[in-house]
Amino acid sequence: LGPGRNLAADSLRALEAAGRLVRLEDSDYWLVRQLDYSQPLVVAEVVDVLREIGVRFQRRLDELGAPHFRFEISSVTRTAADQERLRRVNPNAAAGESAHEYGTTVDVPYNAYAAPRQPIARMETGNADWVQPFLLRYATVAAERVAARRALELQAILGQVLLELQNEGRILVTLERQQPVFHFTVAR
Repeated sequence: LGPGRNLAADSLRALEAAGRLVRLEDSDYWLVRQLDYSQPLVVAEVVDVLREIGVRFQRRLDELGAPHFRFEISSVTRTAADQERLRRVNPNAAAGESAHEYGTTVDVPYNAYAAPRQPIARMETGNADWVQPFLLRYATVAAERVAARRALELQAILGQVLLELQNEGRILVTLERQQPVFHFTVAR
């Protein structure tokens, strides 16, 4: 599959330079959180699956007349050292080898969703262009508050999408309990 056990951070950079791993960046469908115990590097198939998840998730939101909330990604590829450091603060982290060490696994929190990349409503400022950044920030905060209030419904919608992809044989999903995340690995 991906990189494998006992990789160091410099090995991950070499795999990225060689094109075996790609950098996971924010998109219209997801937001990559600050990663303290992992690197935003994955095999290309993960990006393809994340895009498919995003398309299906937002299609369901469209059916409900809801904004295009984005799911968040909280953990990606870990080195063995990352895994060991995480284990010290998170008892849910696997002792020893983790699926996160192969570039094929991501964690998606099911209790938090990011605002759409584009504002939900058009905001006219007339000649007061200086106010635009403040209005955009306000719109983002308002959308995130709505998402927080609707987190259970969004979790159910995202969970249905993930279950579909699992039933299609494209991913293997685990609903973690100690950490509120969908943990999934891309299948080959």
